[in-house]
Amino acid sequence: MYTMKKLVTLDWDDSTNSFFEDAKMLGVVAPLNDYNFIWHVNALLGYRFRAIPEATIQLLKKKSVQKKQKAMDFFFSVFEYNVPGYALQHLIYHNQNKGEPLLPDYKHIDFIWLMKGDFEYDEDARELVQALKSINGVQLVTEIPIDKVRKKEHLVL
Repeated sequence: MYTMKKLVTLDWDDSTNSFFEDAKMLGVVAPLNDYNFIWHVNALLGYRFRAIPEATIQLLKKKSVQKKQKAMDFFFSVFEYNVPGYALQHLIYHNQNKGEPLLPDYKHIDFIWLMKGDFEYDEDARELVQALKSINGVQLVTEIPIDKVRKKEHLVL
């Protein structure tokens, strides 16, 4: 007997849009190891960012190695801090692994800082940007408009 299988497809647009609802994004240029940057952020701001090993992002990319195409895995760490008493989640993504960026449009950015939830952006963001700029090794902190980011589905957890 022949049965027809139903094909189910995931609509990335819907899941991506809902993930980035009420979210703001910063890009940080700081040529530091991820754990070193997180340590400085926690010490300076009193936050408690923790690595989320199960959320580590794995991307398979094809690279040319000595004129041969080779598939390579790249792993990008993710850190999380939920503000106690508020519906506010901070996520920091390490945007670099072996010279490959998680977000290709922002290959010069070392860390992506995503703020989701109840966030008073204007005032709080200015204070956060100024604090981050005071970390030794931080060269630039800039806002990244989420609607301009291609490949933002790489950030969806």
